[in-house]
Amino acid sequence: MRTTEPAKEQARVGLIVTLVGLGAAITIGGYFLPESWSYWSGVAGNVGTTLLLASGLVLVERHFFRRVASTQAEAARSAASQAVDAAEQRLETRLTSLDARLEELRRARDVEADSRIERLEQDVSFRSLADALQMASDANAIQAVGSHDIFKVVVPAGPASISPRIGFGYRPSGGFDHQVWDEGITLTFLPGTSVNQAIWVNWAPEETFEVALISLIAAMRSAGEGVAAKSLDSPSKLVANLRQALDLAMASKRGDEDSWLQARTLAELLWNGWAVTDAGLQRPDSLVLVIDGEQFPDRREPGQGFNDSRPTVAKPDGLTDADWETLLQVTRSHFFFRSENR
Repeated sequence: MRTTEPAKEQARVGLIVTLVGLGAAITIGGYFLPESWSYWSGVAGNVGTTLLLASGLVLVERHFFRRVASTQAEAARSAASQAVDAAEQRLETRLTSLDARLEELRRARDVEADSRIERLEQDVSFRSLADALQMASDANAIQAVGSHDIFKVVVPAGPASISPRIGFGYRPSGGFDHQVWDEGITLTFLPGTSVNQAIWVNWAPEETFEVALISLIAAMRSAGEGVAAKSLDSPSKLVANLRQALDLAMASKRGDEDSWLQARTLAELLWNGWAVTDAGLQRPDSLVLVIDGEQFPDRREPGQGFNDSRPTVAKPDGLTDADWETLLQVTRSHFFFRSENR
């Protein structure tokens, strides 16, 4: 069965042959006419020549139109390519602008976070501390404790293993099950290495840091912790350690290159620069946990009752037996009640 294209080609060849034949016949015929028919001889020559030219046009028209079509197609492809290139350029410009805006927003947020922490050096007020703790809690940089969205970080009040451990707790305003509460900060003294005998006071928003600290000292004295309370008479080290802890916690969550907590949530900064995180006990000079928190038994695990055991871990070099015992007890205190803090 013939297709349309071959049929068109056959018709085209037939037309050319016809035009050539007619043109040649008329031209030659006019040439042999008598001289008295000179006018018609000229007409025959013109007509014959026209038919021969027409055959030539038919012969080249296909190539001509193909060339025109090819030129048009090339122009269309070029225009489309230019349009695509222009669109890609606009998209790249927008994406570059988006990257720049995101980077600018990220840096602005990091600067704001750093400024909230730095503000504690000049202004240790309820508002400045609440802002810093809220920023850290929003980033999941400090540990959540119990229910009702309470977050806390513990820092030493001095440079020794016997220095009092002070917890700064923060609870944003909110409500639950028909209960409503205002934003609050608590100061907690953790005697020895236990969190079960904590002494705490609420810091009222209208109170200064000094007044809140005096309230904690009074509570400690009342509970027989007068010796430890003396370490709070000069709170500059406490505030410096708090700022260091928040800096460390935020650097961890930001993934800063010099952060050694590896995106962990900070629970306590220790007197020797080590830290207790949601993973366990960590030290600045090693990315490997000194103690994995899961090695400590949870006293609330079914069937175990009150389990006071602890993992057997070799004492790292450079620590006294007393300091190692303190580190074990402190770490255990954070994981002993972990089922209640989840």
